[in-house]
Amino acid sequence: MLVAAIVLAASLAPGPAARVQAAPACSFQLGFASMAAAIPQHVGQCVENESHAAANGDALQRTSGGLLVWRKADNWTAFTDGYHTWVAGPDGVQERLNTQRFAWEADPDGLPVVSVITAPAGVVVLGGGLERADYPTLGLRVVYPAAVTAASLAEFVTNWQAADVVVRARLVVATPAPMTVELRADGAAAPLGLGVRGFSAPGQGRMYQLYDGSGDPGDRADITAHELGHMRMYLRDGEGANAMLREGVAMYASEPFLQRDGLVTLHDFAQAAYQEHRLVPLATLSTPDAAFDGRLLDRLDYDLAGSFVAYLIEHYGLAAFDRAYPAADYAAAYGKSLGQLEQEWIAFLADRTKGQPLAFDPMTYFAALDRLHRDYVRLFALAAQHDGHLDGPAYRALDAARLAVDRHDAAAAQRQLQLAEAAPD
Repeated sequence: MLVAAIVLAASLAPGPAARVQAAPACSFQLGFASMAAAIPQHVGQCVENESHAAANGDALQRTSGGLLVWRKADNWTAFTDGYHTWVAGPDGVQERLNTQRFAWEADPDGLPVVSVITAPAGVVVLGGGLERADYPTLGLRVVYPAAVTAASLAEFVTNWQAADVVVRARLVVATPAPMTVELRADGAAAPLGLGVRGFSAPGQGRMYQLYDGSGDPGDRADITAHELGHMRMYLRDGEGANAMLREGVAMYASEPFLQRDGLVTLHDFAQAAYQEHRLVPLATLSTPDAAFDGRLLDRLDYDLAGSFVAYLIEHYGLAAFDRAYPAADYAAAYGKSLGQLEQEWIAFLADRTKGQPLAFDPMTYFAALDRLHRDYVRLFALAAQHDGHLDGPAYRALDAARLAVDRHDAAAAQRQLQLAEAAPD
């Protein structure tokens, strides 16, 4: 039943956000109403009333975000977006991949049990206020300062495990390699810098992530998945020819976390950029001078690169991308130049504009992003004048505004931007 529901959801669901926000002529009832209330950002609106299978009494209901499922045999209620499943269980609503199950779930489809490790096998004091937590069964070591709490460490390790499953499935990397992750509480410290929340050194088996309280759990999970995209792609194809391809494939690998949290997806972002005449030439993004200095400051570059790489993989397959990635040899991989592939991608965005209207106004969205960018530039310029020390209240307000903008909560974004902009120079 679950496998069939997943296939149905993947074929029918329009994505994490409804394309057109029309008032539904339907409603959620009983367990489906409880699920919709628990995770409204994922379920979205109903697009039909629930229906029941005559053979077994099971119930299904399509929504703007996916599919609600109730299994009569064991009173099992869940929602799937075609990739993740949220299940109502003894600890409330819990999330897993469609290809997994929780230990307390029935197993009619023979799925493996979700295994989440949060307690380290050991902790080593390194000195200088640093400690290292070891997770040998995961092939993971985490170095962190005293400012990182035990709860934050457990959150990161949980996110890391979920992200690694998703990223390795997206990039088809069967065998992981051990790595060390360093969590930083100060974003200005090298190799991170102001505006950079994650950094990877795959050749050294090391990645870094900012854990200073910014973002929310979903946002931090997306950063973890993005950096794991770099680490796992290195195992598959090596370094990558340029930043556009490296960052683009990391954006592609981590996109399910944007979808999960109801944030603007890569193709939606690129479609909005196309409509607002904001596309950047891919040849420019491919140069060594292309600005990929953190998504807070260079959102356009990251998300356009992600949409283009996603287009290549979705239309030509991962094997062809493997041939293009190491040396940017598009002719060998696709029999076409970068310019020709760029025109195909733009035509794809144009067709999407005609057939899939966005659920948000591109002009308003980019105006908000521009305002965020100006405020971040000002904030980081002031911090650079004060040895990298950020104005805490302004930083937190901008961070909240950033998330509100991507969730199209204009009122919350406006409030937080006004707070940030009220900070003295």
